[in-house]
Amino acid sequence: MDPMDIALALNVMNELNNLSDLEAVFKSVRGVLGANKLFIFDMQTVEGLAQAAITRDRLVYDNPEQLCVFSRTEYDYERQIQTTDYTIFRMIDETWQRSQAKIVLRAFAVQAVAALLQRSGFTVTHVLGANFEQYEVGVSRAPRVFFYARKA
Repeated sequence: MDPMDIALALNVMNELNNLSDLEAVFKSVRGVLGANKLFIFDMQTVEGLAQAAITRDRLVYDNPEQLCVFSRTEYDYERQIQTTDYTIFRMIDETWQRSQAKIVLRAFAVQAVAALLQRSGFTVTHVLGANFEQYEVGVSRAPRVFFYARKA
């Protein structure tokens, strides 16, 4: 397999369970990238996941003839996990059918992710906030960050 020029991962890293899983992804990505090539990904921050849980109950989608989706989001500060439970009502054969879905997102400290990237053989070139402003650990506040890392 030819080495890749870039690896892009959006809206997926918070779904990993722990730092070991994150490290495994970083090492796998490093294995498929060519020398000096980029790995770009985003993550919701601890602050971002906690803020999103403030609006606990939401009507996500409402089409009274076909589909209605409700969500309930909670944040566990101790474990740094956001859980969103979805209740889905779909019209099937003129009968409303109810189903459930769940998404669990884990928050990771920005500085821990940067250190893990370096340990996995990447050089972190930029960490940007949600509006693509420079993110400074311990100073900046952003609900989401973008990492730009170059294979060392």
